[in-house]
Amino acid sequence: PPRALPNCPPPMQYSWAAQQGYERGFDKQPSEKSANRFYSDRVCEIATIFNKVFGSAAGARLKRVMGTWTNVPPAQGFAVTQNVLTWHDNHRCVDAVAMTGYYGIGHDNSGAKWDTCWLANRTVDEFFDIWDNESMWLEWIAEHDAQIAYVSQFGLDTVAYESGLGLAGTPSEPCAKELAALFPKVQQDPRTAEMAFRVIDAFSKLGSNSTGPSHPAPVLMNLFSYVGWGYQIFGNWGQLRFMDPEPAGAYKWQGLEKWLAQQQH
Repeated sequence: PPRALPNCPPPMQYSWAAQQGYERGFDKQPSEKSANRFYSDRVCEIATIFNKVFGSAAGARLKRVMGTWTNVPPAQGFAVTQNVLTWHDNHRCVDAVAMTGYYGIGHDNSGAKWDTCWLANRTVDEFFDIWDNESMWLEWIAEHDAQIAYVSQFGLDTVAYESGLGLAGTPSEPCAKELAALFPKVQQDPRTAEMAFRVIDAFSKLGSNSTGPSHPAPVLMNLFSYVGWGYQIFGNWGQLRFMDPEPAGAYKWQGLEKWLAQQQH
């Protein structure tokens, strides 16, 4: 669903969707609520078109998905999920909910508890100490478990439409350039391979070690692969730093290969 980020100009699709929702009477003014409700209705309108095109084969050939958010921050992401699924009972027109599945730090609006300037001045070792904090892992698992458990109440599957080990920063945040300069140093550290492995492994086991309501595990984790957008370049989000093969330095990719190898035994 379209979303406005704090301290950033509203994306064009967000402003358009918010206005469309407002014109349909979904809120008293163009807002995130009107945007999400318009998006929710639009998903069902598109699903109806595809159902007509595929006819009797639609059930077997299509997987209709409603997008949402997870930890951006957690409370906001959960509110979006509730909004898009319950509005006009639109959960009835989809088969699955697609959420984000990132584990990482760097965004003021990602639920991180650290000032970006403070974070930008950490050493690589200090960065890994923060990343590897047990309470942070447990919080991340709990956030995703809660969303998946909620989605499963509607009889829907959960997928991650983009996910992985993420380092995020936006140009409008304080010390964004300094933070972006730190990220490549982290990416080039071999410890990144183990962190990437842990993220994939933990996501695949969501539900099995849940401390909350039991629920099915996610059925798909789509790892983000884009390498060339703003401050997300050089593999800060994607699995590779460059489009060209670089197995010796692609530590996130090595973490993925390790996880896949374990599934074959």
